[in-house]
Amino acid sequence: MVPKADVRSDPELADASTEELRHDAEPRLRAAFDSEPSFPSARLVSDDPALEPEEIELTDVPAAVVEIPQLDDFDYGSGVVVIVPWERPMQGFWQRLWNTSKLTTQHGQTFFARFPDGDLASAARFALTAEVIAVSGLCLIVGPILWLMVPGLPEAAAQDPAQGGILLRGIVAGVPMLAVAMALLHTLYGLGLDLAARREGARGRLGHALRFGLYSTGWDLVTMPLGLIALALSEGVKNAGGVARGTWSLPRTCSQAFLCGIYGLSKEAAQRAHRAAMLSTIVGLALGLVVCVGLALLR
Repeated sequence: MVPKADVRSDPELADASTEELRHDAEPRLRAAFDSEPSFPSARLVSDDPALEPEEIELTDVPAAVVEIPQLDDFDYGSGVVVIVPWERPMQGFWQRLWNTSKLTTQHGQTFFARFPDGDLASAARFALTAEVIAVSGLCLIVGPILWLMVPGLPEAAAQDPAQGGILLRGIVAGVPMLAVAMALLHTLYGLGLDLAARREGARGRLGHALRFGLYSTGWDLVTMPLGLIALALSEGVKNAGGVARGTWSLPRTCSQAFLCGIYGLSKEAAQRAHRAAMLSTIVGLALGLVVCVGLALLR
């Protein structure tokens, strides 16, 4: 961190100054450099006791002189971007995956309002990893329940090994296929957000919107049964219950924060863009299902 300049330490600067030195003045701008180890500057601009430490410390500043607004000001870009733990090699694989997923879910508005542009390949790796684990956990927890509840299924599999083998192969092949499909669905949602934002008059940011869609797969990892169990064990049942109750509002709140903070849309325009993106995603999903059914019938 560069210390504040004190003109009194240099006589030439003191003589050149045309204004009286104010001891109580706080600078509106600050310099930030890539060499800064972390981002504590949010503490300088927000004294809101309601903000949790994760919301304060998940931001990073690029090499520039920037103006830092309040963290809940999503209407204007500031040059302040959040840290994406998945893209930081300082942590282990599972820690990067879990921390990023929790940020997208528990602090989604703050995270996506200052979400950085960057590498699509890294975002795609995150999306596929998150969805594979989420779908696998769903199968591990829901599968045994269905196995016991579906009448005659255990007996049929035991009596006909061929049918049991088909069922097993279907599960093994279905997990990665469903994970890829879910990742594509989130990507389609990001594409829909970009198209809707353009219709509202914003400048297109296709790569940025696709990254939003890919990283939004963190919602699935945390809100699926396996993620909720892990959250309950690590942070308590109350926090896990709060996340579960807020699952259905995540696309709306996070996308509106993203559209306001990154695209510069008003909150009303962001709401319209979110609805249009959801509609386009549903239409795309329906068309995809029709194509899959058609290909299956042709075979």
